[in-house]
Amino acid sequence: MKTIKKILLFMLIISTVLIPCTVSAQSKDVTKTKSQDMEKIINAASYLPTINLYFGEKKLTFNTQTKSTMAAALTTYAVSTKTSVAQAKKNMNLLFGTSNFKLSKSSKFPYSLFEQKGKTIYYYGGGEWGDCGPYFKIKKVTQTAKGKYNCSVNYYVESPDGVSYIGNFTFGLKTSKNKYGYIITDMKQNTKCGTRKLIISY
Repeated sequence: MKTIKKILLFMLIISTVLIPCTVSAQSKDVTKTKSQDMEKIINAASYLPTINLYFGEKKLTFNTQTKSTMAAALTTYAVSTKTSVAQAKKNMNLLFGTSNFKLSKSSKFPYSLFEQKGKTIYYYGGGEWGDCGPYFKIKKVTQTAKGKYNCSVNYYVESPDGVSYIGNFTFGLKTSKNKYGYIITDMKQNTKCGTRKLIISY
């Protein structure tokens, strides 16, 4: 009988210790305090998500090719028609915390807009949307662990017809001591390409 009581007491102690840990590990909505801080890195990373939602055919995959293209776009889209591999690696480190750069030649849009020749990367897409204007809005930020977050971002295009919702991405972010304050650790396209939905407001 004493043995049973000891076992029950031990189980009670263990459960008392573990329950607070489980609760503290649950995700936490921090949209109000963190969304503004994350706007810079989301803006820097939004070229490829926006253009793929609007013009693409398949969802983006978060891999080295995608990250390398996003890094190249940071200093080519609407800025220049070319950049160096060295600069793209710097951009990649800023955005993703890695310099593991690899830009393979591709016929698949939007990767086909970028081509590496030696130490130079060329951008063939131009930089204008015509009478359209892309926008993003951070909808929700969830803290998943210390210094780690999931950031849900809606994308829109404003045209003479009005404002259209074109899709949503979820970015995994981690705090960093760079100029953005974060690096991107994951990215998921939650909406199929070609979605158009006229809305009244953002």
